[in-house]
Amino acid sequence: MNLSDFLKSSDKRTKLQWRKAHSTEDTRAALIQTLKHFEPNYEEQHSEVVTDLAKYIARDEDFSGDLNKGILMAGPTGTGKTLLLTAFKTLMVYVHNFGFKIYSGKQMERIYQTEGEEREKLERALKYACFGFDDIGEEHNYVMVYGTKINVGEDVLTQRHLQFINHGQLTFGTLNLNKELFKDKYGQRLDSRRSEMFNWMVVKGKDNRL
Repeated sequence: MNLSDFLKSSDKRTKLQWRKAHSTEDTRAALIQTLKHFEPNYEEQHSEVVTDLAKYIARDEDFSGDLNKGILMAGPTGTGKTLLLTAFKTLMVYVHNFGFKIYSGKQMERIYQTEGEEREKLERALKYACFGFDDIGEEHNYVMVYGTKINVGEDVLTQRHLQFINHGQLTFGTLNLNKELFKDKYGQRLDSRRSEMFNWMVVKGKDNRL
């Protein structure tokens, strides 16, 4: 199946077992094609980030960080982080067959307060080999779940840290916070876990929503 056909198909979720990597150059070209599939007017303003994401997918030893960790893309609002994460996820499925869901913090807050199929899907997704967490830090400090105060972001990141430590499972996310604000929101302990399980990738650029 070529990439154009794949972009129209459904994804799959499998165990974390890397396939033979494509070249970084080919992977980068496919990543740009995927970005333009989701956003036809996409203008490449994150050249270094796109190249680094391609290196990660291609398992290139020249990747800027640790290939055995997940990735956090941090930067100002409107710079295309969610688009990058969505395209990255698509290539991870296409190249390595690592299917996973992407949830925002506020979306998970709502799901945490419900029962039924949506909650079951989220609980399964949190145990997948890969997981996507969009807009980390945008959730409230806590919500009431059956009479108990829960910080959903902290709970999800803690669960994924355990999956990372015990099974090498990976999490990929976006946030508007810098490292200092992340620590202020979640505390020293989770900030240390953040450093342990993620590569920190800065996404610069203009606010495309203006």
